Amino acid sequence: IEPQITGEALYLIGAGHCARAIAKLAAECGLFVTVIDDRGELLTDLPPAVVGISDCAPRDFIGSHPWRGHEALVMVSRNHEIDCEALAAAVEQSGVGYIGMIGSRRKVLSVFDRLRARGVSDEKLSRVYAPLGLDIGADSPAEIAVSCVAEILSVLRGRTAKPMRLK
Repeated sequence: IEPQITGEALYLIGAGHCARAIAKLAAECGLFVTVIDDRGELLTDLPPAVVGISDCAPRDFIGSHPWRGHEALVMVSRNHEIDCEALAAAVEQSGVGYIGMIGSRRKVLSVFDRLRARGVSDEKLSRVYAPLGLDIGADSPAEIAVSCVAEILSVLRGRTAKPMRLK
């Protein structure tokens, strides 16, 4: 059963510290949030507004979900392989409004190289925000969440994310 979503939504692949911080902040910002992770025990104490899914492989979920322009998909799982497989499925989806993947520059380049070797085009990879988030010097999971959610909202809403400071 798929819920009918009428507003902005965020789908997170992974339920670790950063994913949980992103889920909490995104839900507080009014996004419908779904967390997908095979470790069901990590999904038991998510914020009340967040839905957890443990019985579906990320790649299968991504491939079967009817993506819309007001939905974001973010890979923040526990390892490169899960993120790589999820990203491989994500770049094949045309309707998703935002695709992001967490990681160091080295991880992102490694995953992109692996996907290119499998035939994924640079055009498809250019749609991916990776490393995801705005450059605010984020370090802690909460700071990473602020950086990521701000970028996601700016992309979904067609905004620049530039400072609003008067000059």
